[in-house]
Amino acid sequence: MDHDSTSPTLGPVSRRRFLGGAIATAGTAAATLGFPVVRRAAAAEIFIPIVTGLTGPSADWGIHLSQGYQLVFDEVNARGGIKSLGGATIRYQVFDSEFKHDVEQKLLRKAMSMNPVVIVAGASSQGNLVFAPVAEKEEVIHIAALGLGTDIPAAGPRWTFQMNAGVDVLCNVAVEFVGAIAGETGKAPRRVAIMFEDSYFGKSGGDAYKVLVAKQSAWELVDTYSYSAKQQDFSTIIAKYKAAKVDVVFQANYVQDSILIMRTAETLRFNPMAIIGAAGGSDTLEFLKQLGKTAEYFFNVAIFPGNLNQNPKIKPLADKYEARYKRPLFQANSMGITGAGVIVDALERAGSTDKYKLRDAIAKTNLKLGDSYVVNPDGVRFGEIGKNMAIRGIMTQVLQGDRFAVWPKQYSVKSPVWPWPAWEARA
Repeated sequence: MDHDSTSPTLGPVSRRRFLGGAIATAGTAAATLGFPVVRRAAAAEIFIPIVTGLTGPSADWGIHLSQGYQLVFDEVNARGGIKSLGGATIRYQVFDSEFKHDVEQKLLRKAMSMNPVVIVAGASSQGNLVFAPVAEKEEVIHIAALGLGTDIPAAGPRWTFQMNAGVDVLCNVAVEFVGAIAGETGKAPRRVAIMFEDSYFGKSGGDAYKVLVAKQSAWELVDTYSYSAKQQDFSTIIAKYKAAKVDVVFQANYVQDSILIMRTAETLRFNPMAIIGAAGGSDTLEFLKQLGKTAEYFFNVAIFPGNLNQNPKIKPLADKYEARYKRPLFQANSMGITGAGVIVDALERAGSTDKYKLRDAIAKTNLKLGDSYVVNPDGVRFGEIGKNMAIRGIMTQVLQGDRFAVWPKQYSVKSPVWPWPAWEARA
């Protein structure tokens, strides 16, 4: 299934409204946004398909990732298009993969047949991993927009560019944080466990954690637990961890399973020092919204801490996003805005839509926070095989209902609460 979504979906965008949009001209979008409308008799177009999940269990990621691209491309068009290309406008179209891998691959191949300048593939690590060799063979520029799988860049070393960090980078931040906070507070964990859902993303995180935990001689790895993201009951495994007095649980998971695990921990009064996520499902507004107070004190390694919205370098853009979509910048939408900014910057520098010139321009990207719509704190700089080498990850904690950067110190705005208060001690 695919949906044309170049329409300006303003305000709080419901799934139905997002999917229900029809193709609109850049001029229509500009007028609705309130920008000056630039009309050209025969403006050149740069076609960019975006394939991501707008429905399905992790639609939160796909919808908000798409909105990030939408915001930037509409604004660039409203301001006169790509200047080095004579004002060429960007025509984008969003395809709904339903978060089904077979549908996703069909849509990516369909998009490839539509003469795109760049293809943006959304949140699925598995989908990006499978498509990367195809893009490599067909010489199509492939932006892996949100996938965290560690092998994605190597699967398409010349034509794939991974905007996100590999999940191994984020897992390393989690382990380093626990070591650092244990040293500062004198409250060190002894028994740890690893939980991950069994997709490519989850396995990548689980494998990374195993390697990292094995290097910690003071820690005992009590258990490694792999499960389906569709699993509905975690009471047995959480009860096991409670009985074993597990101090820290490291996770790599999707949205609904991460929510279920926290609810189960509260219900069973499982009181570790911390449960720690590595981006993924616990790095969504849906996680905070559904859990409410149950999410309090949860740790998560994020690319975009919520408090960054107030940074003067990006605040105007963050405010613009929130005014249009009635939600703050978070992980997926910040990655969408940054990814769109990378494409716009490369088009301006290349001055051409020739795929070889544009690919080389993207490869030479070196953008910092605030440059060309980049809202990620670490910016964007690709390595030899198209991996974003700039991203390092930031430990965040949910405090009074919002996520704040708590480590490392150069990013922290609040002190971490370590260990968690017991469930019985919470108000």
